[in-house]
Order: sequence, then structure tokens, then C-alpha cells
Amino acid sequence: MIVNKHFCYTVVFTLLIAASPLSYAAGCLKGAAVGAAVGHLKHHAVLGAVGGCVVGHHMAAKDKKEQAKG
Repeated sequence: MIVNKHFCYTVVFTLLIAASPLSYAAGCLKGAAVGAAVGHLKHHAVLGAVGGCVVGHHMAAKDKKEQAKG
């Protein structure tokens, strides 16, 4: 059972990384890593990774806008 669960997590993370364009990768991957680590503690690593990716992308876009303004 545990091997199957780890395999599923690996497949999901691989698909997330492959599906995200490079411009989104920095915020998404950092957020996904943090979200997965925190979610793992509550047995929801995939949900944490997805949420972390969304938040990380939002924060990266926000920082990019602030840097563009000067």
C-alpha cells in the first residue's frame, strides 16, 4: 500500500513539473515543495503541493509586478 501511494505521489509531481511552463516554474515549484512538505505532515502531500503551487505562482507574479513598477 505504501509503495503504491509513493508511486502515485511521484507520478503527480512529475506531471505537475512537466505541465508547468518555465515562466511559472520558479514560484510554482518552490510553493509546491513547501506545500508538499507541510501537507505530508497532515497526510495530504498532493493537496499541499497543488495549493503551494498556486500560492507560489501568485506570489511570484505579484513580485514581478512590483519589480516592474520600480
